[in-house]
Amino acid sequence: MKNSGKLFMKQLGEAIMAFEERVDVQTAGVEGHKGRSVDVSRFERMKTDQCMYSYIDGLGRHMVFLSYVDDIILATTDTELRERFLAHLRKTWKITCEGKLDRFLAVNFSRSDDGWMWSACLSSYITKIADRYGLTETRAYKTPMEPGFALTEADFAEEPTEEMVSLMRSLVGSIGYAVTALRFDAAYALSVLSRHLARPCKKVIDAAKRVVMYLFHTKDFTIQWRSSREEQDLGTSCVLTGAVDASYATDAMTRRSHGGWINVINHGAVSWKSGLQAIVTLSSCESEYVALCAEVCEVMYLRSLLYELGHEQVESTLVWEDNRAAILIAEQETSSAGRCKHIDVKLRFVAEAVKDEIVRVRYTPTEQNIADLFTKPLSIAVFERLIKAALDKKSGAWVRGGEVAATVLVTSAELFMLVDA
Repeated sequence: MKNSGKLFMKQLGEAIMAFEERVDVQTAGVEGHKGRSVDVSRFERMKTDQCMYSYIDGLGRHMVFLSYVDDIILATTDTELRERFLAHLRKTWKITCEGKLDRFLAVNFSRSDDGWMWSACLSSYITKIADRYGLTETRAYKTPMEPGFALTEADFAEEPTEEMVSLMRSLVGSIGYAVTALRFDAAYALSVLSRHLARPCKKVIDAAKRVVMYLFHTKDFTIQWRSSREEQDLGTSCVLTGAVDASYATDAMTRRSHGGWINVINHGAVSWKSGLQAIVTLSSCESEYVALCAEVCEVMYLRSLLYELGHEQVESTLVWEDNRAAILIAEQETSSAGRCKHIDVKLRFVAEAVKDEIVRVRYTPTEQNIADLFTKPLSIAVFERLIKAALDKKSGAWVRGGEVAATVLVTSAELFMLVDA
């Protein structure tokens, strides 16, 4: 049925919320005497993500339930509690337990022996799409997009055939999933290519094939999230940090700017974005401020999500920015005068977020700004340097000027994946 997905998620949510545990908890009674009470613990649906549920009881046992339709990850600190919950779900559905998490929605996961590091890779998926388009025996590219790549009206002089449109949509769809799931290094290329799905040209299709070739020859690209006992003791574990950047008026046909941001936790990227800005900006400062606004929105969402997961961000979130004028506007609310007085009032909430200590914006040189990956096609040397910095857990790109950078949600919980039979 048209609304079957909605009905399934409703039924699944009702089943999860119906699970309950009665826990005996010691309490302080009259005159300091200890007593006992029985608490009933249930799952709570997260406000920040309607497909996530969290369970915490009086004994400190914790479960997090994450579903993508009928593919499920269950993280728990208590194996017996997990089995009782699975038995509860089996009253309604036939469930197959695939064991510890090693593959989920085409992403391959692995965990270190000491339990402090998780790794994620898309090698098998990328090999599959490269083989689909016959691009496994091609030359290796070191960047997803040719440096200086640009399109003009002349490139679209000929009308595309139906085969060209179909191929372009298939290529962009395949690249899009890789970028959404893990491959932030190809986010800018995807943003550029996805604008031409309805009317592609040969140059655009060749550029899309180049991205697939790049992904294939870098299929071992891995994001690692690592923490340690020392970082937990110092309070630097599970700390969110971001970087943002924009390139002014880079689109030759619309004159709109391109913005992008990336956020990390425990030395690994957890969210990223690259896209053409919705409005035409009149200066580099304004384009940077618009990008900063989008990044602050994402930071506020991630802070809420981490809070619900039990990792409240005690301090304001550090965001790196390479435009001093944009930082000045955010910190001193000076946009009411001069060339910035026309900036839409809805963007001024960035200054409020800084004032309320939700975020703090700090300057970083352009050559050290990781977010530069998301705003323009870079030279091989610059691209490789920024990618290395983004993936290096000890990189100075995230720790400068005495600031404490991000350190990923890794606990002792066992992760189990349930796949519908």
